[in-house]
Amino acid sequence: MTAKAKTAKLMKTASQFLPAPVRLVLQCFRVAAARRREAKRLVRTIAASEAPPILVLSMGKVGSMTVCRTLAGEASVVGSVVHIHLTVDIDRIRREQVRAGLLPVPQHLHISKRLLPILPGHHVRIITAVRDPIARHISAFFQDPNLRHRRIDRSGLRLYQGRLLGLPTEMNLLRSRITVDDAVRTLVAELESAEALKYNFGWFDSEVRQTFGVDVFAAPFDRQAGYTVIRTENTDVFVAQCEKLSALIPTAMTSFLNLAEPLKEVRSHVRHEVTGGSVYDSVVSAVELSRETCERIYSHRFVRHFYDDETIDEWIQKWTSSTNSRSGRIPRRA
Repeated sequence: MTAKAKTAKLMKTASQFLPAPVRLVLQCFRVAAARRREAKRLVRTIAASEAPPILVLSMGKVGSMTVCRTLAGEASVVGSVVHIHLTVDIDRIRREQVRAGLLPVPQHLHISKRLLPILPGHHVRIITAVRDPIARHISAFFQDPNLRHRRIDRSGLRLYQGRLLGLPTEMNLLRSRITVDDAVRTLVAELESAEALKYNFGWFDSEVRQTFGVDVFAAPFDRQAGYTVIRTENTDVFVAQCEKLSALIPTAMTSFLNLAEPLKEVRSHVRHEVTGGSVYDSVVSAVELSRETCERIYSHRFVRHFYDDETIDEWIQKWTSSTNSRSGRIPRRA
């Protein structure tokens, strides 16, 4: 056993006698250090490779983890697969996370900070996706760091909605509790706000156009096929509808990456399939919005660029007609 390993073992043993809050802080530092090391290793690998990296770059909750797991499990994929969500204001976002106590900082921020400076001049392949903005917002509610102080309680079942960015569940002792009805009321109020989907609608302009010079809205999008490919001098971009991702992975995405054999989808982080999925389903079924709210959201150029009228009409019908059969249904707001 090396001296470094002996020291780590000794520190781990000694930490068992420390108060729980101190142990949590130490674990936070260990996780953060491990994430920084992994980010540095990944960036060194990309810098030394002749194969262009594959950036799975998207906003959260649009199937990006499924894409990453799918590519990671395919030996014929050439080039490092990198999963990130942001390309601008990384340092500011990291500081905000630290000030809010949301530690350790997510791995994708460590990677972005080290990766972006080496990309100029490199050919880059980007895989990204879009999703019904209302459905995405609801799914993000269960994972957004700004909401992780909450946990949802239904019929005596206490469900912790995600750990505090990797920290043990003891941290949940500090969290408050909200009911499914509270969650629905919060979501309805948020979605009725004109600012609710500002992040969603501005994501491509800030994270793709500003960093890579690719304007996805200037390129035609095949709404029926559910995807498009945009090619520039140094950047190839594959944009897919999340709702059709399962069909696109073995076909269009395989072709985009020039693979001989179809990719086999590896589903991951599908909200209704993970722990707490029944609570998520309960919230989704109870959310009921006014037609005015839905029409305002779905009239945005973001939605109209990627989805046809038939799909949008189906979504309006879905979100204005609650399927929740529980008593005390959340009333639709005018």
